[in-house]
Amino acid sequence: ELLVAIALVMMLLFLLRSREAPRKGAQPDAKQCPRNLNVVLARGGRTLASPDYQEADEVVLMQGQSKTDPNGQGNVANAFAADDELCLVALLKRLHRQRPGHFTDPERSFFTLSSSR
Repeated sequence: ELLVAIALVMMLLFLLRSREAPRKGAQPDAKQCPRNLNVVLARGGRTLASPDYQEADEVVLMQGQSKTDPNGQGNVANAFAADDELCLVALLKRLHRQRPGHFTDPERSFFTLSSSR
């Protein structure tokens, strides 16, 4: 599934541990797993609304608690579009074209598969 590829690319680019990405149990870790509101698509440094995601040139991840953040303040990281088959921005645009409903609930775990797992 495309979302699995996106999870792997995000984990590599943003140095996420397995606990900070796909959920391990029945429910995702609310403090560490990204929700839709934590994954922002932007163009020219400005946040885009869902209908405009195809114009994005950047993805921003706002991460809550993590092992690399001992003060629990969270952090923000970004990645820009690149001419590469594993470009995270391009993969997210593709996900939006295939499953626009995936992005509608801001509280939903970002890595929820179409099977709701």
